[in-house]
Amino acid sequence: MLQTKMKISSKKMKSYRKIILPLCATLFVPVVSAQSVDADTVFTRDIDIVREYTPKIKDAGKINTLPKPEVSEQPSKVEVNYDSWTTPLESAQFDLRQLPAATIKKIRQQQYLREGYARIGAGNYTSFLGDFYAPIVRKNDMLFDVFYNHLSSFGKVKLDNDEKVRAKNMTNSLALGFEKNFVPLQFSLDASYARNDFNYYGLDSLKNDVLYGDEENAVVGVDLRPRHNRDAHNFFSFSAGIVSNKRVAAIDYYANAGYDLTKTYTGLSEHWMNISGGLNRSRDRYDIGSDFKFEGVVYNSPAANGPFFSNMPEEQFDSYGILRVAPFYRIKGETWHVKIGFKGAFTFNREPSVAFSPDVDAKVALVRDIFYFYANVTGDLKNNTMKRVFEENRYFRPDCQVENTYVPIDASIGFKTKIYNDLIFNVSAGYKMLQDDYFFVNHADTVNNFYAYDNTFSFVKDNVNLLTAGAALAYNWQKRVEVMLEGNYYHWALDEQAKAWHRPDWKIDLSATYRVNDDIRLALNAYMYGARYAKGADEKAVKLDPVFDINLEGVYELNSWLSFYAKLNNILAQNYHIWYGYNSQRFNFMAGMVLSF
Repeated sequence: MLQTKMKISSKKMKSYRKIILPLCATLFVPVVSAQSVDADTVFTRDIDIVREYTPKIKDAGKINTLPKPEVSEQPSKVEVNYDSWTTPLESAQFDLRQLPAATIKKIRQQQYLREGYARIGAGNYTSFLGDFYAPIVRKNDMLFDVFYNHLSSFGKVKLDNDEKVRAKNMTNSLALGFEKNFVPLQFSLDASYARNDFNYYGLDSLKNDVLYGDEENAVVGVDLRPRHNRDAHNFFSFSAGIVSNKRVAAIDYYANAGYDLTKTYTGLSEHWMNISGGLNRSRDRYDIGSDFKFEGVVYNSPAANGPFFSNMPEEQFDSYGILRVAPFYRIKGETWHVKIGFKGAFTFNREPSVAFSPDVDAKVALVRDIFYFYANVTGDLKNNTMKRVFEENRYFRPDCQVENTYVPIDASIGFKTKIYNDLIFNVSAGYKMLQDDYFFVNHADTVNNFYAYDNTFSFVKDNVNLLTAGAALAYNWQKRVEVMLEGNYYHWALDEQAKAWHRPDWKIDLSATYRVNDDIRLALNAYMYGARYAKGADEKAVKLDPVFDINLEGVYELNSWLSFYAKLNNILAQNYHIWYGYNSQRFNFMAGMVLSF
């Protein structure tokens, strides 16, 4: 059961009304359409620079839960991408931000997919992988499919004090998807469940038998630690939607409704409901339309004597709602387009109550199919739900609630060029202003003026001005050699904090694939991060070493239904910090087989 007893005070009942009433009103809002822009023929293999660093560093032995099938030239054969056992960094593992339902939708969009597959694997650090995908019903106008994934690692990791501790991390996920094409519209239904079990294995600054504080009020270190050493995050997601058929609809439209439940071992539950829609009137020279969305977030109270929650104020997890609107007008030419619009977000029972930002972008082909210039100024109100924060850092304390982040300005400028047929280059620079951005810090207790931290994480917030610069290069030679190189630089300017905790000042990603022949594929992935800083004991900044994580993989296709793979991760055996106190696995590997059916 994913339900907990809910204690609703009269104050909280009023807060629920503030959310439920706008939610009901939103049901009567005309649905709004997805905006569509014709893809540039040059950028079929588009490369976009990620201008803002989003910290998603994970453990080296923990992998992406999503299968990423590659499709061969023959429509009767599916080639599985084995990169899901990858590195601890951004493109890596346990990325529950995209639940399996999203994967099913991606697979479903590849109309030439005709097969299912089953994959198994094992490696050092007592790691296991098993997943499968199967289209149960597949017709020209209907698809019903299922995806399951298991991924676990139970090996020991060496901490900075040379102690080896067991680092447990296990995820199980199941997703079901249904899609039906009608003449005027397409209907989709997705449901998924994922559970992540883990332990708090990181190093802290406490010693069990040491007294902290003065003699009269001293506290033993063991009593300052959390009362349990494990946790489990449960994620349930359900969504249903429709989208118009552009060939028959006079006005393009879409509508979606979704529900997400996030529950922790502590008993705290988050219910996230959303309704969105849009419409778009398109003509040869212009588009006009708008998007709408309502999000309602409701919390169930944990047990008063549960772990983490002995001192939590009752009002900390008040429910809230956000109503969003984003009208736009786009003018289109043969080699250019300009979009003018704005975004408005109105929040009930949480700050900021009103948040506006521009939504303007332009792109022009200075040399058609060769050289493009682009610029945009937009913004957002980031809804920092419990689900979103846990997906970023599973060791975040569940008794902390992160406030929403307002982004009044997010501007960028750059160009993309096709140097020659198989080489694309992209350069950009940007500026972003963020209000109440959050940074993870090791949770600290001040005991009689003595500062000590444990191995869980809380957060500090600050206003940020972020300058970015980046470049990306993509090369493809006869579908045998593919190379992607991307680098980004970040300059953090903060009002109060000494450092942008746990965020680097630069990062470089490199991936290269070489297909030896029809049966053998080799790949190299490298992830490099600049120095990061953590907030250590006595609130001093602790410099974390740069990350240089290099990985190799090989795939051998024995025949049309059986393949073997092997992957070597962190071959430099670097013992870097994922988060401060949480060391990564050193050299690790996984090998296995894939059956296609």
